[in-house]
Amino acid sequence: MCTATSSYPNSDYPYLPDAVLNANLQRLKQTLASDKELVQYADLFLWKNAERLFIRNAAFGSIPTE
Repeated sequence: MCTATSSYPNSDYPYLPDAVLNANLQRLKQTLASDKELVQYADLFLWKNAERLFIRNAAFGSIPTE
């Protein structure tokens, strides 16, 4: 028996309201900023990976999973 735990069937990510997502993002930013070893990678973790995967590939007309 399979039980859906998300409002989106076949999704690994349950729905979260914007306020919760924003609070989690702020908490992550604070955590990264306070960690002496990770602070140098904060921009990479938060933005550059997604930019590299989606924006650059969109310019070439491809999707990373293709």
